[in-house]
Amino acid sequence: MKSITFIIFSKNRPLQLHALLRSLHLHCDPKPLIYILYATDDQDYYRQYSEVFFELSTYLSIIPVWQTQEFSFHVKTILRSLQSKFVSFLVDDIIFIRPLRVQFLLPFLTTKTLGSLRLGQSITYSYMLDKNQDLPPLKPFGNLFRWKWNKGGIDWQYPFSLDGNVFVTEFISKLMRGCSFNSPNSLEDALQKFSKKYQHYYGLCFPQPVLVNIPANKVQTDLPNNRSGSADPKELSNLWDQGYQIDITSLTDMQCNSVHVEVPFTLEKRPIAEAL
Repeated sequence: MKSITFIIFSKNRPLQLHALLRSLHLHCDPKPLIYILYATDDQDYYRQYSEVFFELSTYLSIIPVWQTQEFSFHVKTILRSLQSKFVSFLVDDIIFIRPLRVQFLLPFLTTKTLGSLRLGQSITYSYMLDKNQDLPPLKPFGNLFRWKWNKGGIDWQYPFSLDGNVFVTEFISKLMRGCSFNSPNSLEDALQKFSKKYQHYYGLCFPQPVLVNIPANKVQTDLPNNRSGSADPKELSNLWDQGYQIDITSLTDMQCNSVHVEVPFTLEKRPIAEAL
């Protein structure tokens, strides 16, 4: 049984999901179980997702779930099926940029201590709000740092982020049973009603962020004012069909002062495409 499961939410972004999965394979040890809940607007996206899964399922434990019913139904069904003690949620524009050694983190997580893969000592700015944020008092804790969620600013006081925070499965499942939501954004918003209760609890993070969100484009419509880049999902879809992939090695050890960093992609030919 895997110690941790990642649940990834994706819509119309097979090229970016492909990069996330490859970066997870590169940096995460041991390899986790991965559920991918994905939605598509047309058959081209659906075909491309199938190609992603076919290519990567040889070395990753992937369970794709095509969204055919309400988003909340699928999420709660997946959570009920999990046997791993810990779970983390990701969106498809995330990239792992440093090694993730879950054995240093998971033994210390409880219902009163939540983990974060996106935070680290360098996170002092909020891209989404375009303002600086205060670091909380960070105390060394083995290979990690520990803080109280009510002692920091913006991202440092946001325990229920779905961008790589790590939870005890039973704990977050129970919270979600009381939530009404129909998208990743509305799920994250629904969880915030519990933030005040858990603000005095602890967070744990690695010294530097393990992953970063690269907001190259926007596919959701429920938060239209969210800041992002302007890369056209269809243009990225066309690049996939031309045999390209995102060069994830160019992002390894990337220095970032925000959990969201807008950087241009470096593209390269996929080895499997060159062999055809």
